[in-house]
Amino acid sequence: ALLTLNDSSHKAQALRTGIDNLNFTVEDMNRKIRTGDNYQCYRNVGDVGTSRLDSAKDCSGDGGVAISFKTQEKEGGKDVFVVYLFEKDPVSGIGGIKLERSSSESLGLKLPITSSEIDIRRMEFRVIGAEQIGVLRTQPMVILNISGVVNLKKEKLRTDFSLQTAISRRGTE
Repeated sequence: ALLTLNDSSHKAQALRTGIDNLNFTVEDMNRKIRTGDNYQCYRNVGDVGTSRLDSAKDCSGDGGVAISFKTQEKEGGKDVFVVYLFEKDPVSGIGGIKLERSSSESLGLKLPITSSEIDIRRMEFRVIGAEQIGVLRTQPMVILNISGVVNLKKEKLRTDFSLQTAISRRGTE
C-alpha cells in the first residue's frame, strides 16, 4: 500500500508539473496579448509574415492557428512584434506553441514555449474587433481555445485537457 501511495504521489506531482507549464505559458501569452495592439489572425501558419505585421485583421468564425501583435516594447527605437503559433513537430508529431519575436518587419526564430510533455492537438485564435471601421474603434478581443494531452511517458500517464480564455485589450484609446 505504501509503494502504491508513493507511486501515485510521483504521478500526481509529474502531472502537476506538466499542467503548471501549460498554465505559465497561457498566462504569459494572456499578459502580452492584453497589453498588445494591432492583432492579426492567420488561418494558416504559412500565411504568417505575408502581410505587414503592423496591420490589424480579425479572424472570427473558425479562427486561426496563429496571431501576431505589436507589443509595448521598443528595441533600437523600433516596434517589437510577437507571433504565437500552433505547429506540430514534423518528426515526433507533437503539437506545441511557438513564439517568434521581431523588432522589424521580418521575423526571427520560432522558439517552442511549451514542454515536450504537452501535446497540443488543437489550438485556435479568434480575433474580434481588431479592425477599425471608419472612425469607430471597438475593444479588441482574442479568444484562445487549446486542447490536447499531457503525456508523461516515464509515469505511463496520459491526461486530456481543454481550456478556453478570452483576452480583451487594455488601454485602448
